[in-house]
Amino acid sequence: MTDAAILHVTYGDELADQLRASDAGADIVVVREALREGPLVPSPNEDPAAFIAVRAHHLATHHGAEESTVRDELTTAWNRLASHGGDLVLHVDAEPCIDCATFAACALEALHRAGRGIARDRTGVSIARGSDAPVELGAADIAAGAGAWRLLVAGDAAGLTLSATDLEGQGGMAGFPELPGLLVRRAEGDVALADVQP
Repeated sequence: MTDAAILHVTYGDELADQLRASDAGADIVVVREALREGPLVPSPNEDPAAFIAVRAHHLATHHGAEESTVRDELTTAWNRLASHGGDLVLHVDAEPCIDCATFAACALEALHRAGRGIARDRTGVSIARGSDAPVELGAADIAAGAGAWRLLVAGDAAGLTLSATDLEGQGGMAGFPELPGLLVRRAEGDVALADVQP
């Protein structure tokens, strides 16, 4: 497989700029929001178009973005992520943060819904933290991320805590062992500005 077949997905322009600096020819999709605040329902596994519309409205209302532009950008980005048939790398910050955990969980939910990790020996999905080499995720890792997303949108902090404990007991989620624990903080509303990584 050539690098051209790999789709790189991240949630911020800074991470995308770092990717472009290291590989000018990389195929990069930027989902320009970290899902840090605001509504997460309806979940993309229930109604992707409604999820995108709710998120676009939130960004327009609270961050001065143009709603139709944001809706179009988010639709394109999430559709590319879900429909890409080749290898895919989710790029998140080097340091664990609520932003990257929430983005990664939503992306894993979209990939799980698209059939990644279901009845496959190799998922073709990896997570790269900062400048670290990508770590390939197994089917159980994708299912764990998707499950954590579903618990988050259900507002089930207790379920997320159990999920985090279960994953730790199994050696953690490949590439992002802190994901469920960080989502517990998002579910509990413990999102301080200090959690945003530059």
